[in-house]
Amino acid sequence: MPVASDVEKPTTDADAAGEGLPINEVFYSLQGEGTLAGVPSVFVRTSGCNLRCWFCDSYHTSWEPTGAWRDVDSIVEEVQSHEQAGHVVLTGGEPLIHEESVELLERLDEEGYHATVETNGTIYRDAPIDLASISPKLASSTPTPERDPKGEG
Repeated sequence: MPVASDVEKPTTDADAAGEGLPINEVFYSLQGEGTLAGVPSVFVRTSGCNLRCWFCDSYHTSWEPTGAWRDVDSIVEEVQSHEQAGHVVLTGGEPLIHEESVELLERLDEEGYHATVETNGTIYRDAPIDLASISPKLASSTPTPERDPKGEG
């Protein structure tokens, strides 16, 4: 049984038109985890998640999404501005709740980027993903009064 998954996707004009992604941040860094640790990477962090895990380390992208809706072209342009990086990490929240993530991944693939997607594994999208970093969640991830990320009980 998954954790709470009754979260509605926020709606905006861009979303209603089927354009863009809610982006919390885009930044350059070295990948810090896994077999690609040390690889120059551009991180594209989306906002929004279909789960509500009490231990979420991305509270600002899951419980209370922040950021702005951006079209895929502007995201790809920013990724390309970091010429030293041939690797992109699409993360969140849960990036695959957004159908537009497929378009972004297809564009990155066309441009020759290696793409890692960090996901909770609850949503399948037919997209060019070179590496899926899956962090499955169990029913014990569901918030309770004793496990409340806001600390409000």
